[in-house]
Amino acid sequence: MLIRLFWIVLIFLLLPAAGAFPQNPKKIPVAVSHSGDDQIGPQVAFALKEAIRRSQSFRYVDHDPNSSTARIVVHLVSIDSYASSRNVSSAIAETIVYDEKSIAAQGIFLRSGVINCGANKSEWCANSILPEIDQAVESLRTEPWSHLWAKLF
Repeated sequence: MLIRLFWIVLIFLLLPAAGAFPQNPKKIPVAVSHSGDDQIGPQVAFALKEAIRRSQSFRYVDHDPNSSTARIVVHLVSIDSYASSRNVSSAIAETIVYDEKSIAAQGIFLRSGVINCGANKSEWCANSILPEIDQAVESLRTEPWSHLWAKLF
């Protein structure tokens, strides 16, 4: 009886720990590239890298154009869109591509967009790009691109 109680207690203690493990430990590799001389663009690029690191779906990888592994690359280009003594903002273009060494011209275009990001909004702007990455990656799951999806893991 005591041994049976021991096993029951042990099972109940281990069940929450088993639920804490991720169901899909594989994460999609995502790199970030930024160009621009404005004040806010580099902040958004940094915040996006941090958001990717915290993501449950993505893992951040350094941007290496000569990488031999498949990955998603988010190219950010930013310029000042409005600057005065009170308001500073940047227009930031984002282009999301699937890239691997065997693909010419720096990858396959998946999605693009433009956001206007004001001062002190870099985290918000970066977090608004994450769903765009997710939608771009989701398009790779279906035919005729499923073979590219498989290479990400």
